[in-house]
Amino acid sequence: MPDKSIRIPRNETAHLQWIQRLAMTGHVYWCGDSAPRDRFPNLIGKYPSLALRADAPARAYRKRTKRASVHMVVSPAFLTPDAARIPWLMLSTGGRDGLEGAHAPPAPVKDLRTREGRITARNGFYEFVRAEKRVRDSPKRDMTMTTWTWRLTWRRYQEPLAWLTEAAKQRDRSGLEARFDALSQMPLFAGIRRQLCRLHTETNRVLSQHGCVRLIALDLPTMRMQRLWADEAEL
Repeated sequence: MPDKSIRIPRNETAHLQWIQRLAMTGHVYWCGDSAPRDRFPNLIGKYPSLALRADAPARAYRKRTKRASVHMVVSPAFLTPDAARIPWLMLSTGGRDGLEGAHAPPAPVKDLRTREGRITARNGFYEFVRAEKRVRDSPKRDMTMTTWTWRLTWRRYQEPLAWLTEAAKQRDRSGLEARFDALSQMPLFAGIRRQLCRLHTETNRVLSQHGCVRLIALDLPTMRMQRLWADEAEL
């Protein structure tokens, strides 16, 4: 089977986008852990049946023969020379020789489609979820589709909500504007955008209750697919 290098996402946003792309192509089973930098070649080579280095034609053949596609996702912490341990994930489609039902997987296997199987990132700051969105199917009809997105975890959403609510009660417009500017620097996946819009709506509601002029509408940049890979690192 042809070997292909395992590339490293160039930053945290690219890392999250790579996970999103894999989930959108059916890679819903996953496991993860962390390892020292020098242990990664051994870790990859320890599971030949997973074909972590398979190239695109090999993965297509595996799909045709009802076998799984499995990808190794290495954290961009790998690019930091002094990182002691580097997080990794493996994401798999269903099928033979994948993570689903594996006899001795590299770590406990979870299902992205379940609440308890959600991936979290940045020490529980973001979580990866399925969400529904409405799109225009025709000039007269909308349709609902399911997609994958990142959003703030419940706790990480409640923290800015509490701060913004208190600042709005104190009529601290400059503080509110500065905080929304900072929040807008997060990777604006659809789930995070929706949460920021809810925070903005709630802040304006409290401002109105206290006789203060509402904040202007958020001007959030569009989240675009970006270049994924660091040029200087691969496994």
